[in-house]
Amino acid sequence: MASFLTSGESAPAAPHAAQGTLKDRQSALTRRILLDAAVAQLQEGPWAELTIRAVARRAGVAERTAFRHLCSREEFLDALSIEVSLRLELPELPKSAADLPSVPRALYRAYDAHATLTRAALHSELFDRIRETTAQEPWLAVRRLVDAFAPGRTEGERALTAANIRYLLSATSWNYYRTYFGLNLKDSVAAAEQAITLLVNSLVDSPLGA
Repeated sequence: MASFLTSGESAPAAPHAAQGTLKDRQSALTRRILLDAAVAQLQEGPWAELTIRAVARRAGVAERTAFRHLCSREEFLDALSIEVSLRLELPELPKSAADLPSVPRALYRAYDAHATLTRAALHSELFDRIRETTAQEPWLAVRRLVDAFAPGRTEGERALTAANIRYLLSATSWNYYRTYFGLNLKDSVAAAEQAITLLVNSLVDSPLGA
């Protein structure tokens, strides 16, 4: 009997392996449906209604199944914080502190493009998780850029400058400019760029662009 397998092909997976793969795909799909529903629930609010049971109802998934994927509120919020961070699609940081003033242009546009989600993520229970997980590395990277850019400055000077820059790059600052100060996106970007430029210039004897 002729074989339909060429030398570059592998034999069909064993039934138990195929079943395992199918089960994994089904599990991943269910989790995706739950997280999609959770993000929608988060954006529509109120926060008190952001529960696993409410998300299960919204997703059309049995509560028992939902709790199997998201075992506790802590695990649920951890998963949601990661999902929110991914959906915001924030830009990469530059390679040098000299280029940090250019970051707000792309960053604030990303916040604006997902304005409802960004503001919803500022709730303390979610924001703290994002800050301690997915946002941790970018914030540490800002400090490394400042340290490399101005090694002659004191530890305290570099720490304060990095902290101020991190704050200006945060969703909190974007929200203050846009909501509390009533600035449009263009002016919000300009305000953040101006402030970061002053901070970076404070680290050098000859100001950038001089």
